[in-house]
Amino acid sequence: MIRRPPRSTLFPYTTLFRSILTPKTIVIRESGQFSAAVEELGFPVMVKGVFYDAEKCRTINEAENAFQKMRVKWGMPIIIQEVIDGEEFDICCIAGKEGELLGAIAIRKTGLTDKGKAWSAVTIKNDELLNLSKKVLKKINWKGPCELEFLQEKRTKKLFLLEINPRFPAWIFVCTGADQNLPKLIVELALGNHVEPLPQAKSGIIFVRHATDLVCSLDYLEHLTISGELHY
Repeated sequence: MIRRPPRSTLFPYTTLFRSILTPKTIVIRESGQFSAAVEELGFPVMVKGVFYDAEKCRTINEAENAFQKMRVKWGMPIIIQEVIDGEEFDICCIAGKEGELLGAIAIRKTGLTDKGKAWSAVTIKNDELLNLSKKVLKKINWKGPCELEFLQEKRTKKLFLLEINPRFPAWIFVCTGADQNLPKLIVELALGNHVEPLPQAKSGIIFVRHATDLVCSLDYLEHLTISGELHY
């Protein structure tokens, strides 16, 4: 039996936050809701795990395979989301006790992994992105670090909020080049020290992920395995 998801699980453009757009999203809490959710959104769709993973699916077979794989790996719920054609932006933020923005670095993704993660990017100055982030943090009264993922639709140039991740992103090391030491800022907050908002981060700073070959004696690996640490 195909069960249509309850209307409360459908999030259209009106969204959770007034004046902030989101893609149409359906949260699947039972396997029987999957077919109706895909029918509701049409193809292509994004299938997302509750903790990690996202796959763009163009057919029902691709969507079913992604759904089953993520259900086994991460459990329920599974997120089914409308695909919007556009350019991806991320912004890493630190919010204070009242949800006020204390520091932020915004990037435009220039290279993506197969899961849509940033492999290369450049820091940017974008007032609209910054103001939207301030609205989100204030609305949810967020405290501490988080990453907001946005997509700017090519046709309308409107920004859509895709995800809110309650942590620093993997690309946080770009702080070293953008004069925006967010990890230090969060330490000061944790210690209860008074913190002033940081100046705007530098734009035009790029990063590119790369692989490094480590060459060493087998003894090093054995020591690391046995003792759990290695003085190299």
